Amino acid sequence: MLTSETYTPDGMTALYDAIGMTIRRIEDRLAALPVETRPTKVIVAIVTDGKENASVTFRMSTVREMIQAKTAAGWAFIFIGADQDAYTESSRIGIPKSMTLNVSATAGGTAQTYRCMGNAVSMYCSTGKVSSQWTDDTALRSGQMFVGTRQ
Repeated sequence: MLTSETYTPDGMTALYDAIGMTIRRIEDRLAALPVETRPTKVIVAIVTDGKENASVTFRMSTVREMIQAKTAAGWAFIFIGADQDAYTESSRIGIPKSMTLNVSATAGGTAQTYRCMGNAVSMYCSTGKVSSQWTDDTALRSGQMFVGTRQ
């Protein structure tokens, strides 16, 4: 559990390790389930406020290969980066611009992150795909697009 005693930001981001370990943990959890109860859809949301600078287990190329293999298997990946060039960072690991959102590390940016992430998850659950409209925060806030609908 994270507490003010256990969480001490130090400017280090082991992003590739976090992504690689998450993919492996999801694989292990799915493999442990009986085939008939295994989910048919998996969406991985990567949310970060830091660029990779501290991974020791996974390299960029390995994470890219993992994401490409899982995308080919039907998984969806979205990348949300705050206070960085999220498009450059996500492209390094094989996540296209259409599945990337750049936000600011503010209360408004956090709200935008979760609105858009909710939209992506709803689209994926209802259609099996995440359209490029998942990041249309203006339409989400104005009520022109409702989570789970395709327009």
